[in-house]
Amino acid sequence: MSSTTSTPATSTPKTPQSSSSASRANSSTYTEEKILPRFTGVLLAEGSKKKIEVAEHFKRLAHLRKESDQLEKTDWQFEPVEKLLGK
Repeated sequence: MSSTTSTPATSTPKTPQSSSSASRANSSTYTEEKILPRFTGVLLAEGSKKKIEVAEHFKRLAHLRKESDQLEKTDWQFEPVEKLLGK
């Protein structure tokens, strides 16, 4: 009887480091795919919020300018505060 010994193929075995590195790369890609849209949405929302706050600020300034102009136009109708207080 002739015994035949089989020799393993000459492929390089995967070391634990290389397989864990590959799994880390796959998991980080998966994580980035999940997290990136969330943070992108948050960043866009924050940017939109900031733009809205700036627009509201300019509206308030415009309203105050309008009030100031109105007070200047009607200033002649009123006695100065200093005269009323006797200073």
